[in-house]
Amino acid sequence: MITRLTFNEPPTIAFGGASFGNVGNFEKIQGRAFGELDPANPSNAVITDIMLAPRNARGMVEYAVDFYILRPVNPSRGNKVMVFDVTNRGNKMTYLPLSFPFRAPGRYLPNNDPCGPDDAGSGLLMRQGNTIVWTGWDATAPPGGGRMTLTAPIAEIDGKPIVGPALEEIMAVMP
Repeated sequence: MITRLTFNEPPTIAFGGASFGNVGNFEKIQGRAFGELDPANPSNAVITDIMLAPRNARGMVEYAVDFYILRPVNPSRGNKVMVFDVTNRGNKMTYLPLSFPFRAPGRYLPNNDPCGPDDAGSGLLMRQGNTIVWTGWDATAPPGGGRMTLTAPIAEIDGKPIVGPALEEIMAVMP
């Protein structure tokens, strides 16, 4: 549950003030969301070692994530669709191929502040009225460079942190 939001700055006009058809201008909103999870809630049982994480005075596990939002200045002109772009090591990546479809594969570099005049590319997502959202989710994403980060407690046993190697495996299934 989100308990508090902080904003890095007031919303600013994105894409150099470019207008996208009937949707109009877009704005950038960025900041940090603070929240807490109940380790006793069965829905949170999928979080590894949550029962061993440090807790606040209410018995909750606290966390914080960065967020970055590009949305129509006039939300009533939007299509009420959120495109949630999962970051790669905190970097904003997926948005780029959708905005610049004619670049060669592998030619996309992360752009962690994609709101400049040249960052709209084809403007596809904006003309459709989408709201584009990025948040931190990877506790190992290094801070700085506009990357999206997650701050979460380290689980402990007898006051000692539980640390060790972690393995992530992705398997592609061919039809």
